[in-house]
Amino acid sequence: AISHEATYIREHLSHVFTIIDKDCSGSMTLDELEEWMEEENGRVDFQALGIAEGDPWTLFKLLDENAQGVVSQEAFVNGCLKLRGNASGVDMASLRNESRATQELLSMLITRMESLSDAKKRRPSYGSRLGLGSPSRPR
Repeated sequence: AISHEATYIREHLSHVFTIIDKDCSGSMTLDELEEWMEEENGRVDFQALGIAEGDPWTLFKLLDENAQGVVSQEAFVNGCLKLRGNASGVDMASLRNESRATQELLSMLITRMESLSDAKKRRPSYGSRLGLGSPSRPR
């Protein structure tokens, strides 16, 4: 069961989305979000909803989870609900674990690329493997 407050917040966020979506396309662009956030009402609405005001690009990037360049009304509402308030200890632990896993994967990829690069440097050229020596350059 969703509380009365949660229902109100969802409805308010849906209304805010319709204001931001100036062209009534059903999706919000970064330009539309920037324009709305420059207005006084935009900043007040976010503060009233418990969403820390940040720069539009960062907010848009967080809401555009599929990196499509547009945010649907549902993605806007759900994303804003996730951004309300402070991060919990569970949120922070989850981010640390994801960051650690990403760092380990990146380190493994770098090591693999370096070993492939080293192997390529040690491999003799095609010509020298055929006993032709280095190809001569025309002068």
